[in-house]
Amino acid sequence: MEELKQKWDIILETLKDHFEIQDISFKTWIKPIQIYSVVGNKITLLISGDEMGFTYVEKKYLTPLKVTICEVMNREYEVVLVSSNDIKNNEKTEYKLQRLYHRLQCCAGGCGRFLAGIYLSVAQGQTGCQRGARQEEADSCGSQYPRPQQ
Repeated sequence: MEELKQKWDIILETLKDHFEIQDISFKTWIKPIQIYSVVGNKITLLISGDEMGFTYVEKKYLTPLKVTICEVMNREYEVVLVSSNDIKNNEKTEYKLQRLYHRLQCCAGGCGRFLAGIYLSVAQGQTGCQRGARQEEADSCGSQYPRPQQ
């Protein structure tokens, strides 16, 4: 990520030159783009502003951005754009999910841990097969929560 940050201004200037982007467009749409994260070969770029601006940047500049990043970094990356509104909404959702997870963990005994485990699996997008290992915890709930008959 550090190398990308160090070369970010070069990437943007190269984009401007190679794709002949006018100064006003560059200052309005390209210059405000920030690096949000780099995980492996996936770069997430933050686009500030409203939904219309996000859509415009995505349609007009995403492919040129990918090409320029590849040229300058001498490596291919997956480039994803997120809006500042997406980040705010995700932070609010994450906070609510963390509070719910904590409440479930505080439930009495194994049942609370089981429910928290299921919650965590669902929040992480795991399937029923991946959650199957948690059945042992469900069994610890005893007769209060009997296993369904098959």
